[in-house]
Amino acid sequence: MAEVLVDQKVVCYHCGDTCSPYAPIVFEDKPFCCNGCKTVYQLLSENELCTYYDLEKNPGIKIKALPQKRFAYLDNPAISDRLLDFNEGAIAKVHFYIPKIHCSSCIWLLENMYKLEKGIITSRVNFLKKEISISYYKNESSLKDC
Repeated sequence: MAEVLVDQKVVCYHCGDTCSPYAPIVFEDKPFCCNGCKTVYQLLSENELCTYYDLEKNPGIKIKALPQKRFAYLDNPAISDRLLDFNEGAIAKVHFYIPKIHCSSCIWLLENMYKLEKGIITSRVNFLKKEISISYYKNESSLKDC
């Protein structure tokens, strides 16, 4: 008797997109459509933030990867000093307009930055204004790291 393959749709645990039917990326018994989704899950898992997935089923949305050196200019003191809202002693505060914020995973990750980047003190998102305010220790993180 010949085997009949039935198309089974495997969806990404993070974003809900359809995974490759031939070889989904599997991590901790969960399917992922790409390494980006798997990496976000790993980041959340390693920092005990997976309760994020309790918010809704497949809450993540994929965006294109950014070049690694895209924010290198923020290490230039002439630029960073003009962006900081507060800069005294070891602490600095900055806010950014983040027009591409689009889903609960963005908010979740941004508001838990202190668990992911050791120099971050606090981060607060104003989703309606599409802004984030970040306080950080300058000796532990740079503006580029924020």
